[in-house]
Amino acid sequence: MAYNEEETRFHLIDPVLRRKGYDDPQRIRLETPAPVEPTGPKGRRSKRAGRTDYLLCVQVGDMPKPLPVAVLEAKKESADPLSGMEQAKGYADCTRFDVQYVFASNGHLYGDYDKPSGIQTGPHPLEDFPHHPDLYVRYARDKGINLASPDAAVLFQADSPAWSATRYYQDAAIRAAFEKIILERQAGNAPRVLLTLATGAGKTIIATNLLWRMAQAGLLPKPALFLCDRDELREQAYTKLRAAFGGNARIVQTERGQNAAANARIHIATYQTLGIDENGDGSFLTDHYGEDAFSVIVIDECHRSAWGKWSQVLTRNPNAIHIGLTATPRKLKEPKRVKQSQEIEKAIAEDDAITAHNVQYFGEPVYEYSLAQAQEDGYLAACEIVKRKADIDARVFTREEILKAGVKDIKTGKPLTEDDLTKAEYTGKDFDSPLDYAIFQDHGYKGLYGGLGAKDIHAQKGLKKSQKILDHMGSTELAANLFRATQTEEKLRRDQVRGKMQANQTHFEVGRKVRQTIDELGGTMPENLPVPEGSIQQLASAKKKQLKRRIRHES
Repeated sequence: MAYNEEETRFHLIDPVLRRKGYDDPQRIRLETPAPVEPTGPKGRRSKRAGRTDYLLCVQVGDMPKPLPVAVLEAKKESADPLSGMEQAKGYADCTRFDVQYVFASNGHLYGDYDKPSGIQTGPHPLEDFPHHPDLYVRYARDKGINLASPDAAVLFQADSPAWSATRYYQDAAIRAAFEKIILERQAGNAPRVLLTLATGAGKTIIATNLLWRMAQAGLLPKPALFLCDRDELREQAYTKLRAAFGGNARIVQTERGQNAAANARIHIATYQTLGIDENGDGSFLTDHYGEDAFSVIVIDECHRSAWGKWSQVLTRNPNAIHIGLTATPRKLKEPKRVKQSQEIEKAIAEDDAITAHNVQYFGEPVYEYSLAQAQEDGYLAACEIVKRKADIDARVFTREEILKAGVKDIKTGKPLTEDDLTKAEYTGKDFDSPLDYAIFQDHGYKGLYGGLGAKDIHAQKGLKKSQKILDHMGSTELAANLFRATQTEEKLRRDQVRGKMQANQTHFEVGRKVRQTIDELGGTMPENLPVPEGSIQQLASAKKKQLKRRIRHES
C-alpha cells in the first residue's frame, strides 16, 4: 500500500535529506495553520489540514541561524512529482518564500524549478538530490552574494528572543530586504528597500527583528529611526521594539529641553514630533539631529504619507539604509453614480502619486504578502461583509442602559455612577463633547508647539497627572494659547467648518500659524519658555497674601 503524504515525508524523504547533509528535517519543516472560515461572530478554523513543506537551508560556520534557499514540497508516494509544478507556480512559491529553488518529491523522484533561469527539470531520482555544499554554491552563484563576506553575516542572524516565533513570510520579508541591501552595498549604492504586506501581517514585528538582526551583525554603528504618522502607531512600535531592545528603544520627545531618545540605539518618532509638516519645517529634526545621523531609517505605512511629509528625513540622511513599509495598495473602482466620479478620480490620483513616489524612491517591493495569501495560509481570517447603517449618534440612552454598559468618565477613567447621571435620557452629543474637545486641543497644541501634543507638553513641564497644562504657563505662553484658541473659534465659525477631521485640521493650522508669527517676530517658541514656579492659582494666592501683608504694614 502506497504511503500518504505524511508517511512519505517520514519514511522516504527525511532519511535522504539527512544523508545529503541538511539539518534535522523535523526542524526545517514549514507548517501553516488551516484557513479561518467566516462562520459565526468570531469565525472558526477549517477542519482541513494546513500545508507542510520543507525549507532547505544552508549554513556557514557557526552562525546563529541557517539561511533558507529552497522549498521542498512533499507529495504522496503514488503522485507524479511534477504535478502542479508548472512555471507560474514555481515562480510564485519562490517569491512567497523568498527562495531561489522549488523542489517536489514523492519519495522516489523529484522535480526542480530554478527561479534564476525559469527552467523546470525532472523527474530525477531522489538519491541524486543536491548535497548541502552543492546547494550552497548554487545559491551564492545565482544571487551574486559572497556568503562568507562580513555583509552577508546578517543573513544568518536569529530573531530577537522577544519575537522569535515568527511566521514564514515575516522571515522571508526580512531576508528579501537583506539580500537587496547586500547587493546595493556591493555595487556602492545607498540601499533603498520597499516591503508590502497586508494590514495585520505584523509589519512592526518584521521591522523589529530586521533591526535586531542588523544590530547583531554590527550594521548599526549609528542609531536607527522608526518613523510613523500617528501616535497610536508610535506606541505600538515602542511596545514591540522595547520588548526586543529594552531601554535602548525610546520615543523621540522633548524632556527638560532635551531629546529624550538622544542616547538610544532605536529612536521612535512621528512626523509631528520631528516638526515636519507640509511646508517642510523640520525644526525638531534640524535642532536635535545632524545630517547622516542614522544608520537605518524605517518609514512605517509609507503608502499613507505623501512624499513631501517624510522626504526631509531621508534627504538629510542620504547614506543611511532606507526601508519603507506599506500595506497592500488600495483598489478604487469607478462608482455607478456619476456625481461621485470626480471624488474617486481625485482619490485615485492621490494614491497613484503616493505609489509613484514610493516606487520611484525605494524601487519595486522586494517582498509582497497579500491579504488573499494571508487568508489562504490561515494567518488572517476571511471576512463576510454585512452592511448596516450606524444609528448610535441618533439613539437615546436611558440612565439604566448607561449604568449597565459601564460607561467611563473621560477625565477620571472611572465608571459613571447614578450621582453622575443627572438626566433620565442621554444622546451621543452628551458623551462626545469632552472627548472631542480634548482631541481638538491636542491638535491645536501640536500646531503651536511644533508637533508636541498635550501628553508631550505635560511631560516636558514635569507635571503630575492631576495638574493642568494651562495652569502652569507664564504670561507669554498663556497669551499665545489664548490667542490660538480665540482665533480657532472665530475661524471655525467663519468658515462654517463641519466634521471632526476638518475641525482637527483647523485647530492644527491656526496653532501652526501662531507659531510662524512668533518665529517671524523673533520670539521664543512656547516649548522653550520657562515653566512658572507654581500654578496660576498658587501665584494668584501668593500675590493676594503679599498684598494683604503690604496693607497691614502700611496701616
